[in-house]
Amino acid sequence: MYTEIRGCGGLLMDAHAKDMSFVTLWPEPQEGYALFFAPMEDYCRLFAVLANPQSLELLDSPYWRNSNYFIPLVIAKACGLPQEPVAEFLEDLANIGIF
Repeated sequence: MYTEIRGCGGLLMDAHAKDMSFVTLWPEPQEGYALFFAPMEDYCRLFAVLANPQSLELLDSPYWRNSNYFIPLVIAKACGLPQEPVAEFLEDLANIGIF
């Protein structure tokens, strides 16, 4: 079950599930929410990069690898992927300002 209440002061969301329930309250900033969001084109570029089938494994790799080994060859080997697609994915992330 999901409940969302919008008012002039902000947004309240409530989600109930067997394994996780939560409530969150987002007061609306004086400047409005729009000031804190990027242009829609930036989100389109981000989700286009994240559409890569291996994106979760590749995004997770910096957290379990020593930063000295954060190179495509090492990440590709650890994830069991070819080096070229890994290098392209990392370059795509850099192009949108993630890395």
